[in-house]
Amino acid sequence: MEWTYPQIQDDIKLVALDMDGTLLDSQKRLPPDFFDAVHALRAKGVRCCIASGRQYYALLRDLEPVADDLLFLAENGSIIFDGRQNIFTQDLPYWLYRPVVEHIRQVDDCQIVLCGARAAYIEQQDPAYLHQIDLYYARRQLREDLLAPPVEDAVCKLAVYCDRRAEQRVLPLLEEYRDRFLVSLAGSDWVDMMLPGTNKGSGLTRLQQYLGIGPDNCMAFGDYLNDLQMMGACTHSVAMHNAHPQLAAVCRHRAPSNDQDGVMRVLRHQFDL
Repeated sequence: MEWTYPQIQDDIKLVALDMDGTLLDSQKRLPPDFFDAVHALRAKGVRCCIASGRQYYALLRDLEPVADDLLFLAENGSIIFDGRQNIFTQDLPYWLYRPVVEHIRQVDDCQIVLCGARAAYIEQQDPAYLHQIDLYYARRQLREDLLAPPVEDAVCKLAVYCDRRAEQRVLPLLEEYRDRFLVSLAGSDWVDMMLPGTNKGSGLTRLQQYLGIGPDNCMAFGDYLNDLQMMGACTHSVAMHNAHPQLAAVCRHRAPSNDQDGVMRVLRHQFDL
């Protein structure tokens, strides 16, 4: 994959950044100058949006110093915040997600997370699994039973975890639910399930409407298949050098990898930071 600086003439007002595999390096570290860049972009009239499958409260934990200047497309677009103000929350009905929970419970090497507006809800306590939960879910509750009684929260997304085998192991298990859910590969370990029409792309369109801008005013960076719809919702799509081939195929531009400071190198060039 070749990398070239995007040659963009449009007036960019919104920059959407995926986290894992895009903004974060392989050690899950932010670029050291990212906070300064967020402030500098805001001063130039450009909003920065974190578009992630992670929980909003996990993003807030890691980005607290610049949270008031950020927009958040959390849980793959099923929850949206402007800083600390919630502006959109999706809600999966209990009758819809119950069969999925019952199914995944029977699979020994898979676990499921109910992603709620107030917390994430889990049943398993395996140490390796809890380490992953710590990374992505700052607020969580352990329950003996995810279904009885139903959680008293708006469940916006289901996340299914399988260590390094999400594409090969989990996706085939969930084929039967594609008529009721958007089933999206979110990484090597995770598959996300949301209502059809709820994804990073629809979330980005909501933010464009919220800000009074259009796709030409938007640039987005991503690396994995849960970023596909987001790339279709903006004119200036940028695939990381480490991107999944299917994502790279639909993007206009290329950036260096997440371990080569790819996002920041493009932003410094485009916005003269």
